[in-house]
Amino acid sequence: GMIHFLNKKSGGNIHDNGTVEVWSNSIHLNDMKYHPKNLFDFKKDNFFASDDTRFASICIDFKDRLIQPRSYKMKTCKGGENSAHLKNWVFEVSNDNSNWIQIDRHENDDKLRGSMLAPLFKIDIENGGFYRYIRIRQTGESWYTKKTGNYFILREFEIYGKLKEVSIQKQNWKKNLVFFLIIVK
Repeated sequence: GMIHFLNKKSGGNIHDNGTVEVWSNSIHLNDMKYHPKNLFDFKKDNFFASDDTRFASICIDFKDRLIQPRSYKMKTCKGGENSAHLKNWVFEVSNDNSNWIQIDRHENDDKLRGSMLAPLFKIDIENGGFYRYIRIRQTGESWYTKKTGNYFILREFEIYGKLKEVSIQKQNWKKNLVFFLIIVK
């Protein structure tokens, strides 16, 4: 997937090394050990955890890359059926981080209801566009039953589809332009 590819290409966690930026509007206890960057640490035993916030979300800015998602995978943490696994969510894309297009929706979905599950979710959309931002947004309660169901946790996140590395195209264009200007002078 794209996250594995970018981790390997950049030599580590793609949030930590600045390849992408990931954030959430809700991090459990505002403790950085639950930061969504943990979703990119595939070989570690850490995870993302939201706080008790309605409509918590995780957003990824691919910066100078654009993606065309076709499917995605989310892996649950250890914990039983009534842990804070996602139950209701949408997958959204944007190019400006303001106007969002919903490309996948799940209501009362039990595919993530259990320990260490990692189902693949296919995106059935006709829009074949490329986007800079993606967002997973909780739209209702999770499977958590001990308190309110607004908490949710995830261990890993992966995206499959096409990736455009826009920065390379811009750099080549600038190099060609500089080269052209030098010749003209």
